[in-house]
Amino acid sequence: MAPKKSLLKTLKYKPQAQLTMDDPVNPDAEVIVYGQAPKASLPAPTVHELVAWADARALQKNLPNGQPSEGWATRVAAMKSDGRLIKVDGLWYRR
Repeated sequence: MAPKKSLLKTLKYKPQAQLTMDDPVNPDAEVIVYGQAPKASLPAPTVHELVAWADARALQKNLPNGQPSEGWATRVAAMKSDGRLIKVDGLWYRR
């Protein structure tokens, strides 16, 4: 035979309030989940910079294994100082 009382009354079930989530900080902002960020526009090199960079590359010496003879720290510092290595929007670019 079926019970006379409802199962919900027997178990003393009380419905709970629906959980609400906070709204996102900025729902209109475009979020790139999979893909690449837009490329930063690098300043165009001047003729003087191109000549200076060609001269700097001519003076660079490499070991037989392809490593710089003066060391990577010195090579990178030289590239930063003459503008061949530039930081734009937190990323380093080689010009």
